Amino acid sequence: MDDISLSTAIFSIVCSLIASWLFLKYQKISEYRVKKKIADLDFEIEFLDRIGNGYKELIRVSVKVICFSLGLCATAAVVLVATYFLGPLAPFKSVAVIIALICLISAAGIFFAHFRSLVQLIDKESVQNKMRTKKEALESKLESR
Repeated sequence: MDDISLSTAIFSIVCSLIASWLFLKYQKISEYRVKKKIADLDFEIEFLDRIGNGYKELIRVSVKVICFSLGLCATAAVVLVATYFLGPLAPFKSVAVIIALICLISAAGIFFAHFRSLVQLIDKESVQNKMRTKKEALESKLESR
């Protein structure tokens, strides 16, 4: 009987230590995510300011986005063409298709994110105010912990 109660006590202590460690780990991960969201909002606010205040910066950023995305599309095309025409790479056709799809989806995501930023320039002040409000809410959430 004493062995059962001793093993139960040890098991309870070990489980509570593990649960405490997991809870602290979760809190750190959650805090990191909130800080990352705040940093992303800061970047987006600054980015909208930069491209909204000068057309040169807007053109520069747009050209960079277009060139990088077209580079991803060209990479996808090269990978597909290389596996199709080069015999030794024929066994890797399925991998090449996956790589090409990843490149094309990434390019589409980049185009979409930039287009969203351009659409937000239509009413830049209200979008930035919403972002600042969201940032303040996240900061207050972070401080309350």
